[in-house]
Amino acid sequence: MFLLKGKPGLIDQKSNNVLQENLTRLQVSDTSVEELLERNGSGVEVGVTANGQPLLRVQGQSVYQEAETLAVVARESAGLLQGKEADLVVFFGLGLGLHLEFLRRRTQAPIIVFEPDLDVVAAVLGQIPLMLENVELVTSISHLGELVQNHLGHSPCNMVAGFLPVWAQQQGPAFEAFQGTLQQAVKKVHSDRLTRTIFSAEWINNMAGNLPFLVSHKHFAVLGRRFEGKPAILVGAGPSLDRNLADLARAKDRALILAVHSAVVPLSRAGIIPDLVIILEGQKLDHYFKDVPELDQVVLVPSPQTHPVHLELGFKDFLGMTHEGNAAADWLQQAYGETPLKSGGSVACAAFSLLHELGCDPIVLVGMDTAYTDDRGHAKNNEIGCCQVVYDAEERTMTTKCRRDLHEPVTYPVQEVLGWGGGQKVFTRSVLTGFRNWFEAAVCSWADDRRVINATEGGARFEGFQEMTLARVLDEYCKAPLPAADEISAALAQAPSRDPGPLIRTVRQELGAILRAKEAAMKVGDAAIKAIRKLKLGQIQTVQPLLDKLGIHEKELRDATKTTRLLNTMVGHRAQDLADVKATGDKVAMTIHSIEQSRRISNLVTEGAEELLALFEPGLSALENGE
Repeated sequence: MFLLKGKPGLIDQKSNNVLQENLTRLQVSDTSVEELLERNGSGVEVGVTANGQPLLRVQGQSVYQEAETLAVVARESAGLLQGKEADLVVFFGLGLGLHLEFLRRRTQAPIIVFEPDLDVVAAVLGQIPLMLENVELVTSISHLGELVQNHLGHSPCNMVAGFLPVWAQQQGPAFEAFQGTLQQAVKKVHSDRLTRTIFSAEWINNMAGNLPFLVSHKHFAVLGRRFEGKPAILVGAGPSLDRNLADLARAKDRALILAVHSAVVPLSRAGIIPDLVIILEGQKLDHYFKDVPELDQVVLVPSPQTHPVHLELGFKDFLGMTHEGNAAADWLQQAYGETPLKSGGSVACAAFSLLHELGCDPIVLVGMDTAYTDDRGHAKNNEIGCCQVVYDAEERTMTTKCRRDLHEPVTYPVQEVLGWGGGQKVFTRSVLTGFRNWFEAAVCSWADDRRVINATEGGARFEGFQEMTLARVLDEYCKAPLPAADEISAALAQAPSRDPGPLIRTVRQELGAILRAKEAAMKVGDAAIKAIRKLKLGQIQTVQPLLDKLGIHEKELRDATKTTRLLNTMVGHRAQDLADVKATGDKVAMTIHSIEQSRRISNLVTEGAEELLALFEPGLSALENGE
């Protein structure tokens, strides 16, 4: 480790170079060099003590135990990983990078370090070249949540979290936010996995049924630059929507109005026709559009995974899109170069991404409470707008109760967060906080290039969004006429039809990979059965050639499945239960258990491949025949 004695607040050219190199090496994406230079590390002292120990003081308080600092850090780092298999390490406090150095020696897992004090970042990174690989420094709490969710969501992942003890005490509120963010990230990932487990088969069935629509629906890119720099309003179905309906009516033809599917009925009953409606859900949700006479004036933006019945409801037209994380998004990106929308697991997140892609500015949120407002969770004319919520202070839970006895009561654990306007706190639950964190991370990273306004006038505060009433938004940003519906219709009419050829070839390529995976899985299953039979008969000396053959076929299967997200989605959640089967006994018994697991997985792959080939072959053949 290399330390320089530095004066607080002094950044020369050499320090500037060290800072820039550190920011690049540590993959810092949410803090700029310019911002850190402005902070200048004021009030932070970096150096060594009289007895040669590393020193970091912030506002006169030491961040380390000054006696035997290196020995203490080594013990703390070793203790964090003792007896644990870490796939991800998340750490609170940059310090002098000492904990990170010791952790890196003990694990190859990615490390995310959260440092809330930019003065510490500026002073330390301007003086100490941290030669750390696969370490990412984060200074935004919302960005931290997004990163952790991304790591945990890609595959089953053992996360280990630690902290710099003295710094955690000195930064109490930030440390509490760190802990809460990790808890919310874990809950969100668990919820997403559960959702995929429940609905993945339904989503895949829908994609197979919607295959012709992936060709016939023109991508939203056909809108070109029509809405670049133009105001857009994203309408959610939160309870605060009710108080904004009058102003939303005034916004028609003065802004692009994009509504999530659950807001359509409340808007319709107020006489408001959104220009676009977006839906991701794979469940049959046609009741969200029931008794809406204006559907023939609305363009729907459906996910390729949406239920096919939604495409038969009499909408005026359709705009195609995909959102990240599914096979259809892969296909359309490969076939036509269409980048999937960032979705954050929510239709509202995908809607925000869509408006950003269209170049809209400002992007205005309405009805996006992500919290309970006026003892309700939804707008009054929403499907469950008849439900009120009751708070139990002792249990810290919120229970929804339907005034018409149409819905069963549901109870959720809740926590308080700062409300819109900052003057009060409101209750929310973890899944809603996860969505809000996604928005907050977006506006300090890829969406920081435009104005974002929260005009919900209720619910939770969105950090990074300007708060403004919708009436004021209309007065300041929506002065010029904007006949959005006409613009959309004109763009769709002028856009050429898609050539189905590229999509056919792309899907056919994935079905070929699925077929190869099926053939490899059958070989694994056959070799596994033979090897298990020999082991159970005690033929230990002659089983090795079979085990070698089994290993070759398992590698073939792994290689085959790497190129097919569709098969992994179908099989992945079904294989989750196998991980819970524990092995016991001697070495032979453990080997038999391992081979049994391999055989079970290969059977799942075989069955899943057969299902997928049967599902997609008819639609693909129809496309090839021009039907």
